Amino acid sequence: MMRLIKILTPLVAGLSIFSTPAMAQTVPEHGVFVLNSLLFLIGGFLVMFMACGFCMLEAGLVRAKNTTTQLTKNIGLFSIAAMGYYLVGYNLMRSATVPETIDAVAAQNISWKK
Repeated sequence: MMRLIKILTPLVAGLSIFSTPAMAQTVPEHGVFVLNSLLFLIGGFLVMFMACGFCMLEAGLVRAKNTTTQLTKNIGLFSIAAMGYYLVGYNLMRSATVPETIDAVAAQNISWKK
């Protein structure tokens, strides 16, 4: 273990040079949108696979005759959650009025401190 630490310490120290702000590059605005959308999609896929994992877990915890009922409940719950996100969550996340509201609250909080 100590040998591994002695080998990895100089490697990590050498690679830390690349994490300096001088090495950072600016990303164009459309690139930021693309990367944010990609992160959003990857997160969505991970949540869907997590729901599949819970289905498998719960199917293994119940008796064979109750498996279909449990899987139907999980699919129904996921469907309700997806529709709820579509109707409410997306509007909260992408609403045009939210930043204006946050800016207005921040401006009021700053103005009374002066």
